[in-house]
Order: sequence, then C-alpha cells, then structure tokens
Amino acid sequence: FPRPGIFAFLNKLSLAGLNEGGLNKTKSTGSTNTVSKMMRVTLDAMADGGIYDQVAGGFHRYSVDEHWQVPHFEKMLYSQALMTMAYSDYYRVDPQQKHKQIVLETLKFVIDEMQSPDGGFYSALDAVSERADKSVTDKDKNKKKSEGAYYLWYEIELKKVLSQSEFEFMKKYFYIRKNGNIDSDPFNEFTNLNIFSVDEDFKKVTLTSQQTKWLVSAKKKLNKIRRQRPRPHLDDKIITAWNGMMLAAFAKASVLFNKPVLLEPAIQALDFVKNNLYVQESKTLYRQYRANEVGSAATLSDYAWLIYGLLEVYQASKDKRWLNWAFELQDNQNKLFLDKTSGAYFESIASDTSLLFRSKSIYDGVLPSANAIALSNLRMLSKLSNKQEQKKMYSSQAGKLVSSFAAAINQNPAAASMLLAIELR
Repeated sequence: FPRPGIFAFLNKLSLAGLNEGGLNKTKSTGSTNTVSKMMRVTLDAMADGGIYDQVAGGFHRYSVDEHWQVPHFEKMLYSQALMTMAYSDYYRVDPQQKHKQIVLETLKFVIDEMQSPDGGFYSALDAVSERADKSVTDKDKNKKKSEGAYYLWYEIELKKVLSQSEFEFMKKYFYIRKNGNIDSDPFNEFTNLNIFSVDEDFKKVTLTSQQTKWLVSAKKKLNKIRRQRPRPHLDDKIITAWNGMMLAAFAKASVLFNKPVLLEPAIQALDFVKNNLYVQESKTLYRQYRANEVGSAATLSDYAWLIYGLLEVYQASKDKRWLNWAFELQDNQNKLFLDKTSGAYFESIASDTSLLFRSKSIYDGVLPSANAIALSNLRMLSKLSNKQEQKKMYSSQAGKLVSSFAAAINQNPAAASMLLAIELR
C-alpha cells in the first residue's frame, strides 16, 4: 500500500532542509538529498508501474509485488486524493514535469469517472469486471468476470488497434509479450494478458518527440476502445471524509500549477456536501450519501478532512464563506469528539451504540490518522483567525493534542508520520 503519512513526512522534511539549510547544518545537503531521493525513487516507481493507470490516469488501491507492477485493480477515491497530494507536495521540492503530468491526469480521471453530475465524488470503482474477449462462454458466468479485465490487453488486440509504428514502440515501452507480461498470477487470471508498466530500459530515458507522439496517440486510441468494454462497478456512495480529501487535492493543485479551473470541481463538491450532507439548522454533519438518503452521523475523520478541504479551498479562493464554515465545523467537532482530559479527539460520537468503547489514535494506516488531520486544522485555524483569544485557544488545543500522544509517538514515530509532517510544517 502507498503510505501517504510517510510521503507527507518525507516531503516536509525535504522542504525543511531546503528552506532552512537542512536540519543538521553540517550535513544539510546530504540529508536533504537523501530524503528527496527516497521520495523520487518511490514516486517514479509508482508512476511507471501498473499501480498507476497508464492509459487514463488514476491509482489502483495497492500493489501485490515490490515493483508496483501488478495492482489490485480497485480504484478508491482516497487513493486519487492522497496520491495527487503526495506528487504535488514533492513537486515543490523537485519540480518534475512527469510528476505534474501524473497529478493532472489523475485529477482529470476523477472528473471524468468519479464525480457525480451534482458535484460530489463517488467512492470507488471495483477491481473486477466482465471480460470483453470472446474466449469465455456464457456457460460459466463467474468466469466471465475477472480481476483487471477492464485494464489488461492481449497482444493481438494492440496490433489491431494501433498503427505498426505505435505498436512496435508500445511493445518495447511496456514490455508487451504474446504470452503476457504478468509474472505474479497466483490464480491464473492473467494468462496471455499484458499490463502497462514501463520497461526498465525506458525508466530513466527521455523520450524523443516522435516516441512521445506515438505514446500519446496510442493511449488516446486505447482509452477510446477501453471505454467501450464492460465497465467496473461504480460504488456511488459519496463519503464526506473522502470528498474532503479530494477537494483538498484539487485546491492544492490549482494553486501549485496556477490552474484556477481546478478549483471548480472542489467548490462543486463543497456545495454538494453542504446541500446534502449538512443540516444548517442543527449543524449536523453526516458521513455518507446515496440515492437521496444520508447515512450515519459523521465521524472524526469526516469532520477533520472536510475542515482540511475547506481550509485549502479558502486559501486558494480567498472566499470567506469556506473559512467561516470551517470554524463552525471545528466548534461542533470539539463538542462531539474532544476528550477534554487528554486534549485528543475520540474517533466516534458518544451516542454511537454500535461501539464497545470510543478509541483515540494517532497512528496512520492506509489513511492518515484523523487526529493528525485535526491537529493540522488546529494549527491552520490558529494562524487564520483574526481573534487573538481564538488564536490562543486553537494553539493551546494543538499543543495538548500532541502532548497526549507523546509517549505513543516516541515509541513508534514512523507510525505517526502524518503528525510529524504537520509539526515540521
């Protein structure tokens, strides 16, 4: 699994080294270069691998091999959000055109395939889909569906669709083989199929203008063909926390790449959440929406990520209504989740009877700790408030939150990478 908390920490560590001459002044260049190299190698490997959709953009959920070649083909909204933020953050350290392209392609994929007509972002695309080839009979319907069917190619398909020059280049660039190029296939699902993962010979090579034209042309043709295949099932739940992540990714990219048009999907998503997942009169936030119905009450993650997204959109747009809503949500988050004794936040509301106990955690998993995002918000709200008393309150709260987890962080700092990244900032 990509680990966004670790990526955020390494990116912030690199920026700290660049801005302050390094954390260790006698070895600043070496330290900064080492951290930067760790990120560059990892981000390049994912960008070249099959975990990244080389045809239409977007990241699959995780890889089953150490080369990032063969993914579990599910596409989660949170993957798109957190990975684009990782690439955007690293672009500030080392501006690579390749990484900018990854961000813009992924955001385009989200707009095209994961944003509802009303503005909210859908949660996921399944890994399994119906196979388009005729080699499977109707006799066994289970065999008609398989992992990655939407994304994989037989060599003969590519020969039919592409020009000879395009095919010859793509064959070398992605190491296409008649018998398939996927080695990790424990369930024999990928027999004779090819995944697009950049071959070793091309990973550190700058393509010629002609090779770039072939690549762009071939991807366009293949995407058109692929969209005619049976599509993976779309999970059309709209989850508040994941929408907060995604709109933050759009807002960050709009500023970084000076593309105001990228702010529009973020504002559409915020309007959707405010109109469908928030009751203004009671100041109640809900976790999910589907088919005109809201689901359960929001968790800490929903509050924290929505506030985080609001603050990013405010900083990109300077529209005070988003900042005001962030303050409003923060006040409600404090009422519902704050453990006043420790200064940390419970992850669920007190009235949730499905839980045996209310937990508090600072450790990151596949998703960063909600308490870490809450800390980021407290730091930023303290900075953005124009009321001195409010500034002090949020700053004090942030300090208590960090202190409450100090023992756990010191025991296992790598597991709390997102919090460390926020404190570096």
